[in-house]
Amino acid sequence: LTALIPHFEEPILLQPEDLYSEESGESRDLGHLMDYLRIKYMDEFKNLAQNWSVPGGIRNWSRYNPQQWKETCIWASMRLQTLWRTVAGICKYHDALVLHHELQGTNSSGLLWNREDTSDVFRCLVSMQLYSFSTSVQRKQVNK
Repeated sequence: LTALIPHFEEPILLQPEDLYSEESGESRDLGHLMDYLRIKYMDEFKNLAQNWSVPGGIRNWSRYNPQQWKETCIWASMRLQTLWRTVAGICKYHDALVLHHELQGTNSSGLLWNREDTSDVFRCLVSMQLYSFSTSVQRKQVNK
């Protein structure tokens, strides 16, 4: 099974400046993208930040340390239209294939493989139309 994902210009993984910047918050009527995500996914955001110690509270975006921003960017990327979210969703097909095989209860299925190595039956292929124009940050994100 090969999943082909076309990629044109959507972000791969959101960056802190995509979610929060001093300049963009002043120019937006609705505030920062991070504020929107925090409100829309309130319980999930509380779970994400429950063990963090941020001076001024977890809504004080300018006080986040690099590790908190890394976790926040991954969390936000899974809730917006990003390549990161698409690939993560496609990779769940492996779990579905394993479950399907177990439910069928047959040993003659072509789905028999080592559960640790799914490369024999599953591939995720991303076609990046603008790879040559991508930024250095995006190129680093490609293999994450």
